[in-house]
Amino acid sequence: MGGAMKRVSTNYASLCIAWRCMAMELLIGEHLHSRLVLLIWMLFIFNVIPLLAFVAYLFLSGIIIVGCALFAELLTMLFGLAVLMPVLLFCSISAICVSAFIIAVSTFYSTSSSQHFAKLE
Repeated sequence: MGGAMKRVSTNYASLCIAWRCMAMELLIGEHLHSRLVLLIWMLFIFNVIPLLAFVAYLFLSGIIIVGCALFAELLTMLFGLAVLMPVLLFCSISAICVSAFIIAVSTFYSTSSSQHFAKLE
């Protein structure tokens, strides 16, 4: 059992050394190895596409959220006006009625008081 374990650890160590040698061979030198360049470009392309899609999603969802908020404001204003307009109409009609009553009463008192003063003279 000890010999098998020793062989596994030796194989693992030799794999690590081989991997490091291969990595150094790819990275050290005047130019990068074409396979490493291909790997880097593929990683870049395959990660940029979802990133651009995510940025587009954020932009479009922001537009949709702002559009929905503006639409909600419009609906609120319209429904608010639907409640406010009858109130304003009632208040305006009340103001006209009260003004007409005050004018009628003041006219009545001015004519009756002028007739009263005319009789006194």
